[in-house]
Amino acid sequence: MNKLFAEMFSRQPDEITDGDYFYRQPEFDAWIAEGLKEAETSGVSIKVNPIQLDTWLGCWEETSLDCEKTSLSYEPAITKSDKAVEIINKIASEGKPFMDIASSDTMGLATYIVKLNPGIPALVTDISADLVKILRGFINERLTEYNINLAVFDNLKMPVKDNSLDYVTSRYGIVSSAGIMPANEAEANIYNRSADRKKSIGEAYRVLKPGGRFVTLETSRECDFDLRKVYDYCNTNGKLFGVYTYGEMQAVLDALTETSWLNEFTAAGFEVEVEEKHYEKYSFAETMNFLYGFTAEHGIRRWGKGTWREQLKPENWVYNIEAERAENAAVDFYRIDGFYILRKPD
Repeated sequence: MNKLFAEMFSRQPDEITDGDYFYRQPEFDAWIAEGLKEAETSGVSIKVNPIQLDTWLGCWEETSLDCEKTSLSYEPAITKSDKAVEIINKIASEGKPFMDIASSDTMGLATYIVKLNPGIPALVTDISADLVKILRGFINERLTEYNINLAVFDNLKMPVKDNSLDYVTSRYGIVSSAGIMPANEAEANIYNRSADRKKSIGEAYRVLKPGGRFVTLETSRECDFDLRKVYDYCNTNGKLFGVYTYGEMQAVLDALTETSWLNEFTAAGFEVEVEEKHYEKYSFAETMNFLYGFTAEHGIRRWGKGTWREQLKPENWVYNIEAERAENAAVDFYRIDGFYILRKPD
């Protein structure tokens, strides 16, 4: 661990392996272990193999600000944004230590920055200890010229001192920082997720120095709809998309009216220097994929253990005449990638 980063942690880690700091999250580890056990039972391979490492390396090599196409990390909201390119180049050129949160296997925005300046001290973080240990092996084998430090912690309670960093970055870091899903499905709703987002945003604000910046790409979803047409459709045909009742669709639409990122960032105290949105309309297949996951995640529809994952398979979709007609039933869904540069006031 780079001395600059080691000194900014507020407490001793539970474990230090290969110089990386691990602040263990027993509840998360148990949740992951249960998921892996379920995957193994279903015959899904969970081992990282050389082919997967080669895929990561391919993504790493292709991920750049001037790249037209990559396997994993291509983001129009980053690579096609003058403001994004400008701030990423600024961070790299200044060379100040920075932290990327909820980095996952793509290493978030750190990938773009360190490729511009291999010597810049980067702290790449995630809540998954297993993932970080795999990343360390990958970095030691393939990326030895970069100053990439790794740490494991929960973004809802970062073990980092106040006012420590000039820059914190993320690629979907806040949206993926929600706490463990409650055992009671009735509690797994938008209000719990919103509360977790506020905690994570507040933590990013806290660890930044006055005048520091949080640079993040976050995703959200919006929809265009006519609730009256949805009601008329369900009244005539029974279920929208051949699956959802009117009440369930109304719950979906209500959940999508959650507080905007802009409001949440300003509520935490940030000054918003840049907000850019990239819209992508869902196809019919993508809409089905989204709705199955969204309704399960928010407790709107009970699919049964593992059932909605089975429903995600195209051969199991409800392709009847009602589902085909529902594509034009006055509901269009959009994925939005929002790029933000947020400043902590002096």
